[in-house]
Amino acid sequence: MNSSSTGSKTGKKLQGNGLYESSRMMLPEHKEAYLRHQRELNRRAHPSLEDEERQRIGSLLAQAKTTGRVLTLTVYGPFEDEEITGIVRRIDPLKQEIHLEVPGNVRRLAFDDILRIGD
Repeated sequence: MNSSSTGSKTGKKLQGNGLYESSRMMLPEHKEAYLRHQRELNRRAHPSLEDEERQRIGSLLAQAKTTGRVLTLTVYGPFEDEEITGIVRRIDPLKQEIHLEVPGNVRRLAFDDILRIGD
């Protein structure tokens, strides 16, 4: 093997992004930070509802609490909305939240996070 062929291989590694490409390695901490950053790029803004829609939701929640009717709520999430089905057990106007009984648990949901109510 002659020295010119060895030199050309080394030269190719160092051209362009070759040095980086030949030494690709990522620490676990850097990988976690990168994945967190990528996830944060997909974060959505919290939607705001019109007053009429908020009043309608409030009325439906009050009726459901009185009757014990099962509701399906669409709740805001920063990355995707969530549908939760349960029974309204408590409405707390001071904390601006409801307590929704779901199988095996009671979830506290902020009024502002409730986007829609279905049956």
